[in-house]
Amino acid sequence: IIYQTPNFEELCSHEVRIKQISSKEGWLEHDPVEIINAVRDTAEVAIHLLPNHGFSKSDIVAVGVTNQRETVLLWDKVSGKPLYNAIGE
Repeated sequence: IIYQTPNFEELCSHEVRIKQISSKEGWLEHDPVEIINAVRDTAEVAIHLLPNHGFSKSDIVAVGVTNQRETVLLWDKVSGKPLYNAIGE
């Protein structure tokens, strides 16, 4: 979601659903590469919509990222690649 300040009015947004992986009953996982690609895709589409509201990507002054706060993911610090799927609750 891209907001206009100071009133935090929503200008535009985009959403991408990611697949859930359930390798065992009660387990929930997500493909980490799919997650990062979804983040990139949603940002690109939302930024592309900004001119419809009289703004451009150079008008963006801050970015915030949040998640479910209950998903764990481990990346290799050398290669930058995920070591396993993101594990959720």
